[in-house]
Amino acid sequence: MANKQRGGVSYGVVVVLVLIAFAVGAGAGIGGYIYVTGGSGEPSRSVDDVIADIQSDTDTEAVEETPVESDAPADVDTETEDENTTEDITDATDEETASDVVTYSIVGEQSEASFSLEEDLRGERVTVVGTTNEVGGTINVNLANPSASTIDTIVVNARTLTTDNEFRNRAIRSRILNSAQDEFEFIIFEPKSLSNFSADSVEVGDT
Repeated sequence: MANKQRGGVSYGVVVVLVLIAFAVGAGAGIGGYIYVTGGSGEPSRSVDDVIADIQSDTDTEAVEETPVESDAPADVDTETEDENTTEDITDATDEETASDVVTYSIVGEQSEASFSLEEDLRGERVTVVGTTNEVGGTINVNLANPSASTIDTIVVNARTLTTDNEFRNRAIRSRILNSAQDEFEFIIFEPKSLSNFSADSVEVGDT
């Protein structure tokens, strides 16, 4: 059966044109929504400020957990000369151990946090890499025993991660990481342990 025509144009063609127009309009609407909600990618504050707040909260919790000394009189033991000597040795050992730890701070301008993923872009498989230098934290290196080194909280500003495509950047901030929202702006890493570190002592400058 032939398509009905109106004014020289078939109804089938009209329907197809309407569907195309609807698809284009919907795509433009979604694109506009992502563009607007993705924000500019500007950080609301520095990672150093976030780290300082975390450290402040940790110190406050430590103070609150400190046991309160009782007012009741305590039994007083007579300390012997040997006990005093042992305490002196312990204090000296603690001071030496503390002096063996060197703290290094991550310099954002010279550092980088990144991610990579695979995506299909116009029918072609590509590797996408996102990077930011909005990263901060500290590393405590124990020179006498590197295996005893520790890493403090590391903070990355997810909002500032960028790839080679601005629309993708806005989509990441808007719909993937939601980092355009202040509550999801920062990624916080709290390392629990280190592995494959030697226990042999090192000196500053060793490689």
